[in-house]
Amino acid sequence: MEEITIQGESGSFLHIDLIEVYGFPYETCFWGGYEVRAVIEIKSGGFEAYSTLWLSTGELYTFYNSLKECNERLKGEVKLTTSDSNLELVVRYDIQGLAAVTGKFRASDFDGNELQFKYTTDQSYIQATITDLKRIVAKYGDMKGATN
Repeated sequence: MEEITIQGESGSFLHIDLIEVYGFPYETCFWGGYEVRAVIEIKSGGFEAYSTLWLSTGELYTFYNSLKECNERLKGEVKLTTSDSNLELVVRYDIQGLAAVTGKFRASDFDGNELQFKYTTDQSYIQATITDLKRIVAKYGDMKGATN
């Protein structure tokens, strides 16, 4: 199973498991790359969310490239917003090389439930996230999909 984790301090994390990738390798989606049905789990402080998440491998490709660049420079801000805006994720580096992970997750149940989260991480945890994303990008390609 392909997965991405952004581990944080004090047991906080954001974890995405890619459950099903649609159209691979022949048919990409309008979001870029292939459409993905995933499961997301977020734990921040005493709050947790566990739900289905729809996104694309193209969105992950863009996030991977931006995160890799910011992690090399240890500064900047990276955003991942899914096309339906169920997940809005921001990783923002500070001057000490730490990173704040903030965002919102809205379940697709139309009840208006939303988890706002914020936790701290560092470049060692982010490097593991980059490794997770690199594997996904190697398999599914860029916004146009896989090239082989």
